[in-house]
Formats: sequence, structure tokens, C-alpha cells
Amino acid sequence: MTIHSKKFCFLVFTLLLISFSGYNQVVTITGKANGYKGSEIILYYYEDFISFQPRQISTTLIDNQGTFKFNTEIPGTIKAFLRIENIASHIFLEPNKSYSVNMPNFDSSKSKQEGTLSWIPIQILNQDSTEINNLIINFNKSYDKFLDSNYNLLITKQASSKIQAFKKNTQTKYENSKNTFFNDFVDYSIASLDQFSLSKQKLFSKYIKNKPIIYKNPEYINFISDFFEHYIVNLTHSKRGSRFIEIINKKDYKSAIAELKKDTVFQNDALCELVLIKGLFENYYTDIFDKKAIDGIFDKISSQSEFAEHRTIAENLLLKTSKLSIGQKAPEFRLIDSKGKNINLTDYKGKFIYLNFWASWNITCIQDLKVMETLHEKYGDKIQFISISLDNSQSVMDEFLKKHNYNWTFVHYGNYKKVKEEYNINSLPSYFLISPEGKFIQSPAETPSGYIEVSMSKITQTTEKKVKVGEK
Repeated sequence: MTIHSKKFCFLVFTLLLISFSGYNQVVTITGKANGYKGSEIILYYYEDFISFQPRQISTTLIDNQGTFKFNTEIPGTIKAFLRIENIASHIFLEPNKSYSVNMPNFDSSKSKQEGTLSWIPIQILNQDSTEINNLIINFNKSYDKFLDSNYNLLITKQASSKIQAFKKNTQTKYENSKNTFFNDFVDYSIASLDQFSLSKQKLFSKYIKNKPIIYKNPEYINFISDFFEHYIVNLTHSKRGSRFIEIINKKDYKSAIAELKKDTVFQNDALCELVLIKGLFENYYTDIFDKKAIDGIFDKISSQSEFAEHRTIAENLLLKTSKLSIGQKAPEFRLIDSKGKNINLTDYKGKFIYLNFWASWNITCIQDLKVMETLHEKYGDKIQFISISLDNSQSVMDEFLKKHNYNWTFVHYGNYKKVKEEYNINSLPSYFLISPEGKFIQSPAETPSGYIEVSMSKITQTTEKKVKVGEK
């Protein structure tokens, strides 16, 4: 082999290593959480800032000293959050960086709604002022102070000089910053302010035209969302409106893009498609378009779009709209019950299923289980009750059940944690009513203390009538 060919092979090998290393970006987080010893702590990030779908990255336990550690891969610079039970804190993470953090105790004097996330500020212990969280925290303080001080001028669009002065001071303060993510975060935060003083045309030229789409930066997506707010609904009220509505209701994805591109602002194909996605989701629960048609467009984008980011966004939006909607097939799972037996959803094909997600630390869940006991006694021979525990461990669930005499099916999510994502569980408790064919009848379903018994009575009576007819 010649020296030239050796150099060529080495170059190719080096490029391959660089390419693969882009998918192997490690981050280390060490932390203290003294108020949550023995609890599970989960690291999530937002896959996109249209659906805000959280994706689990990793999970670990907080030890008896109140410490925890993550050493895991991340897909680039991301906005993430740490969750302990229903307490959560945001954190920005960069590849190949280490973070030292403290999760403070939740202030119990403040109101906390059970089943929803309560957000508390994380304490970043890194002293480096150029660390991304410290940069963003520092900038946000000055940004919020500016908003508070100039609120009346902003809403009356008389804050142009104030905005320019704030922008100049900010640029001077961070002129030596080499952190691209942070610089974009600042630029598009200020772009949001400029909407109070600049025309749409000037905003477009300054912040959008010939600019890359920064999918992973929340302030960029926030600005784009504000700039194109109501764009789709305004289009439906224009001369082209009836045609556009017809295109969407026919699930004609390509023609919808072509119709948008008649507007000169959409010379960028990616921006055009992103605005279509955002606009359709924005109008999903209005009467302008058929919901199934919007789902059909999202389905096509999720499989046909040339932009990977859009395929992900569309898939996440489908998760929020159609995949868990009435008539859709309930996601399958295989979990271990309190007796160590494997339980599949399909094991109960042919029976109605009342499925719920719960945890022993959640007060509402505990109260609902008591009501479910009464419902199970009344309908348990015709309806299968399945309760999926999101407790830190199977042993925690088992200890809880030892103290109570509940005799329906209890399983723990531990060996298939993806079940939380597939059922889009962001709060507890959550309920679903599933047909004998494995399809959603109610999604989400009524709670035990709500009107679920009315539905249970109706479906079991219907089943009895069908049996009697078959016997004749």
C-alpha cells in the first residue's frame, strides 16, 4: 500500500470515527437530593418544542446519603429535566460536560396539585460563569426584569428605544461568549421583544430569511411559533381558504405544501412544512378541519418527510392525538404482576379492561384505589381491572399491596418503562377503558370517583343482552 493510499484510508477512518462519535456524546450529572433518599430519579429531554413530548434518557436511584449520578449519552445540546415522583427541575445539558447539581426540597407550604408536576429551580453547583445553565439563568434574570419594568410600554408598542438599549447592553455583556446554543437563545429571546417594535417584514428579514432552523433551541421555536401564530387559520379565511380546507380534509399532504409555497415567505421547504405542522396542531381542536384528516397529514409527514426532525414532531403529535384516541388499538405491554407472573394486555382479549396508572406516593391514586375496590366487587367478573404501578421499584408496590386487600391485577412498569411513553403518562392517576377487541372506548377514561360506573354498567348490560340473544 502506498503512502498516499495509507493517508487516504486513515482519513476515511478518522471521518468515520468523527461521524460515529456524534451519536456517542456523554454527559455526567452528579447531584444531591437529600429530601428524596431512596427515590427513583429520571432524566428526560424534550424531543421537540412543538409537541413538548418528553423522552426518557436514563434513570437511577438516590442513595441513602441523598446522592445520585448519571453518566449517559445525549443527542447534542438539549433542554432536559430531572424528575423525582411529581417534582421536576429543568436543566440544559451539553455533550461531554459534567454537572454538579442540588435538587432542593419542595416547599410544602406552597400549593401542590397531586398528579401534576411541580417545578422547582435546580441549583447548579458549577462555579464556572460560562457554564450554559449559569449563562441562561443570569440572562433570564435580566430579561425578566426588563419585561417587568417595561410591560406597559411593550403592550402599547412604545418600547422601541428601551428594547434597543437592552439589546445593546446584552450584546456588550455577552460579546465574548462562544457558546452557540446560548447565543441563539439570547438572539431569539430578543427577537421575541422585537415583535413589539418591528414590522413583520423586518422581523422576517432579520431573524428568519436565509437562517437555519434551530429545532433544539426553545427560544427559536418560541419565536417562530409567535411569528406564524394564526397563519393557518388566517389562510382559511382568505380567498384560497376553501381550497386549502378541502386539500387538508382530503389528507393531501403534498398539495398542502404546494399551497403554502404560493406565499413568498416559504422559499425554505423546511420552514414551510414546519409551519404546516404547527398550524394544523394549533387548530386540531377547532371545527375548521376534520381531526382524522389532520391525523392523516401527520401520519404522512411522519413517514414521508425529507426532514428527520419533522418526522419526529409528527410522530409525537400523533401520539398526542390519534394513537391514544377512541377506536385506536391500545399499546401492548408485558409486565410482571405482584405474584411474579408475566402479564400481557392481550391475555385479556375478549374482556373489557379498566386500566390505570398509579403510584403509592400519590394521594389521589390511593383514594381512587379504595373506590376501585368497590367497582371491582361489582363488575370484576365482566371487566378486567389492571393497575400499573409507577413506584420506584416492584418491592415498594409489593409492600403497599401487603397492607391492603386489593385482589385485582397489579403490575409494575419496571421491566418495560416505555409503557409510560406509549400511554403518554405525564400525570397520575391516569385511566383508560379498553374494549374486548383491545381498542380504546374512553381515552382518557373517567375516574373511579367520576362517572366511570355509568359506562361500566352500560357495557356490562350490553354484554349480557348479547349473550341472551345467542342462547335463543
